[in-house]
Amino acid sequence: MRLESASVLEELRTRLRPASVAQVGGFRPPEDPITSWFLKGVSRADEGLPTWKGKPMFPLLQIRVDELPVIPDQLKGIALLVLFHNVEQHPFDEPHGEGWLIREYASLEGLQPLPELDTPYRPFPVQWLSVIDDAPGWEDAWDMIDLSCVNDDEQASDSFLKISIATGEPR
Repeated sequence: MRLESASVLEELRTRLRPASVAQVGGFRPPEDPITSWFLKGVSRADEGLPTWKGKPMFPLLQIRVDELPVIPDQLKGIALLVLFHNVEQHPFDEPHGEGWLIREYASLEGLQPLPELDTPYRPFPVQWLSVIDDAPGWEDAWDMIDLSCVNDDEQASDSFLKISIATGEPR
């Protein structure tokens, strides 16, 4: 590995950080609907399911923030997040509200289960695990540091993948 590439990889290692990682299923579902769920959600009584192009969106992920082992500053003061997704297509690079949206709640008071939609998927509870050495993925790492030398060095590229895989970044 070239010296410049090794230096860039070492700089990335200094940017590892703690993070919360979801474990979906594999344990008994809780009775409480106001917890973290994959494909289940809650809302205030006056909200119901959001719609897109006249069709209801489904709750893809519900995150109860106080269950996260690592809470980013941006989520301080938020009790619950619910990510909704449309049933037709993945809204990649679309603005909030165009096929997807996030509802955030400062309090858990008054939230109630949403009706379940007919999807080919089953809901699963989510538990959160803590990692202390989360690494950025390839695209995010480019936002932090110029990876040109790593890109041109096969051994360095392989090392980058090992850092990402060892720290839980999906590949």
